[in-house]
Amino acid sequence: MNKKKYFTISIFSALIILVVINSFSIFASRTGIFSNVTFINSGTANVLIYGLLILLTFPLLSIAITINIDQTPYIGLDKYYLLIFIFGGISQLYYFPYTFFAAISLASILPLLYKDYLSLKAINKTYWVIISFFTVAFSVGFVLYAKNEISLDRNLIKFIFEIIPISIYEESIFRWLLTGILITFGVRNQVAFVIQGVLFWLVHINYLPISPVAFWIILPIVSLILSYIVFRTKSIALSAVVHIIINYLLFAFQT
Repeated sequence: MNKKKYFTISIFSALIILVVINSFSIFASRTGIFSNVTFINSGTANVLIYGLLILLTFPLLSIAITINIDQTPYIGLDKYYLLIFIFGGISQLYYFPYTFFAAISLASILPLLYKDYLSLKAINKTYWVIISFFTVAFSVGFVLYAKNEISLDRNLIKFIFEIIPISIYEESIFRWLLTGILITFGVRNQVAFVIQGVLFWLVHINYLPISPVAFWIILPIVSLILSYIVFRTKSIALSAVVHIIINYLLFAFQT
């Protein structure tokens, strides 16, 4: 195993462990299955794990992107996505100075925009149809959410500083890193997408206590949609945009 593959797998392992622990800690606090454990029941675990996600996610992903920028088996990277990733990282600077390392890592990513490894190809008609559909869905969700008498400021803060970065790093972890790792180990593309889709669904177990319908029906469909988009376009730029909008809609209808 070469050094690039070793570091990539190590980064993915660290990130997926954080994501799984974060999801399970939320699930545990919502169900009370560890109600006798003060640390978990008080919500302290949730805050701690989420803090680690904020602190580590974008720096680790920046390293993964940098060392794999010229590796064709790792599908999904283009300049559109890199711009989205940088924007998501910038939004995390809302938590500065706790995200000091994120600032450094993003600064190291910027030069990659000028590399020839990444394309900036024209968006075809299929892209525009999908983008238009989900933009309309987002607009409807935004209006419905605004009618819930929640302040616009809180709405925008939630969207910019939480929904956007969460959606972006989940796409990076599952649709890019995990899929790429599976493919480099000889797993067929279709099988790799199915595996990452199932894992993506399962790590959202924190939805189960508050919305069984979302966990058992909506999330598998969402996972299928996002996987299909990446499989067809070979880019996670569009799936990241769709993911952001879907997460916003789920948030809007639950509030």
